[in-house]
Amino acid sequence: MADDGTYQTIPIDKIRPAPWQPRELFDKDKITELADSIKESGLIEPIVVRPAGSTYQIVAGERRWRAWHELGRKEIPAIVKQLSDFEAMEMSFIENLQREDLSNSEKERMITRLYTLGFEAKRYTSKADMSRKLGYKSGGSIGTIITAGEMRIAENIPDDVAPQILIVSKSLEPEDRQRVIELTRVGPTKGGLPKDHQDLIPYVRAVKAATESGSYAVKEAVLTSGSFVSPNIAEKILEVQDIKSQEQLVKKIGIEKLDERQVERVVEIAKKAPDQIKEAMLKSKSKITPDIAEKIMEFPEREQQKAIIKEIEKADELEEAGIRAFVDDKLDIARGKRAPDIFIRDPHKRLVDLYSKIYSDVSTISAEHVENMPIMYKKEAVKYMNNARDHLERELIKLGELRINRG
Repeated sequence: MADDGTYQTIPIDKIRPAPWQPRELFDKDKITELADSIKESGLIEPIVVRPAGSTYQIVAGERRWRAWHELGRKEIPAIVKQLSDFEAMEMSFIENLQREDLSNSEKERMITRLYTLGFEAKRYTSKADMSRKLGYKSGGSIGTIITAGEMRIAENIPDDVAPQILIVSKSLEPEDRQRVIELTRVGPTKGGLPKDHQDLIPYVRAVKAATESGSYAVKEAVLTSGSFVSPNIAEKILEVQDIKSQEQLVKKIGIEKLDERQVERVVEIAKKAPDQIKEAMLKSKSKITPDIAEKIMEFPEREQQKAIIKEIEKADELEEAGIRAFVDDKLDIARGKRAPDIFIRDPHKRLVDLYSKIYSDVSTISAEHVENMPIMYKKEAVKYMNNARDHLERELIKLGELRINRG
């Protein structure tokens, strides 16, 4: 068992650093700062040493010893303890951990060595037992640190990558893991990935899911700087089973800058839509929105759906409201609610007829709504209603002129 030690003043040239000192480099400027502090305030805490033949070996306080040496002092206050190799290493480990300025690789090597010796000496029964006995709570569990150290050595991973990042990315394929690690070193402000391991977890999960499903496009989108494909969006995309549709959707998201809510709606329809409707909807800048695609799905016959899609794709002049009206009109005919119109070949005449119907509906519906409004809102409502009618009238006039010119 370790003793409480005795206080002595020891010649500084009889003291040696411990061979297991985890710190490989000492910042000279910081040693000088410490020396200046000691010169001003004195050595507040003596160093801890143990006898080693005719000399003494530092257990805790090597930075203080170096600063003392820099001041040119000949003797240094010390607590001398009779310690075994393992006890000395454990005390040194605790002292260094309290400082929390070891590099990742220094900490990993020291913990690994201490655990190996402690387990052999039956001081620790497990990594969790070692954590508990040392009161080690920062920087991840002992098991995390040891595993990360093994990975760092095996894969030559830079020291500035935190152990938790290595563990979080462990489940990825080696090539993907290296890429994720490099992107965390860049950081999110420069187009990389989050440096915090908790924030990184969704990205790793998305990359792994994309890899397992064979979706190269989704994986690349998640790992690409400035991509609109977040981890949540990536998981939504992967709900669409076929690779081609996933690729289309990734492209569509990038071009149209769809947000998570919009992607969720597209995916909802894509999962249940027939192939021809799904493919039309997933085209970039498609006029067939999810709502319109859902309407087209109400046509019972595949050929009817195909015909409607074809007509919509040709109707360059129509916006979404016009397309909705067009599809609703066709549905009414398909359901026998009214007789079909005589087909008009001139696309401009068809558009005139459609706008005329919308104009009539707007006038009727708007008038009914305004009549039932409170007086305080009527004036503004009438203004908007008249603006809408005026706009439609102008469109009808233009289209009429086009039709006449074409004749």
